[in-house]
Amino acid sequence: MQIFTEQLRDDRRQKFDTQLPPDFLDLHENEVKSQSPVIVKGEAYVLDDLLMLQFDISTEIEMPCSICNATTKVPLQNKNILISIPLSELPSSIYDATGVVREEIVMLIPQFVECKKGACPERKTLNPYLKQEKKNFPFADLG
Repeated sequence: MQIFTEQLRDDRRQKFDTQLPPDFLDLHENEVKSQSPVIVKGEAYVLDDLLMLQFDISTEIEMPCSICNATTKVPLQNKNILISIPLSELPSSIYDATGVVREEIVMLIPQFVECKKGACPERKTLNPYLKQEKKNFPFADLG
């Protein structure tokens, strides 16, 4: 995903609608797998002395359910991401945005996931072992 900053002068914009291969995420986690392309749609433009990237991203990863350990597909999506980069910090007039896209996707990966959209059938077998939190109602004794 190369952005050509010299072509963005005079209020011009560079639109992009691309699919990046799953291996571009370069995930080195045994339990997190990416087999779906990363879809990136948006545009780049220059505002004063800043390169502005505005885009949406989406993909799907697989990771084990935290309850039963079954492989679970997890959709990852973030809309209207806005990144600004000072043009003075760019080493050339060509900016490769794949690093920024990768960071945004990796930040979306949850630490824990539960299969069946949060209703893992094995949860009921664990409930007796989970500490039940006592709810504190500070004004319960006022009558």
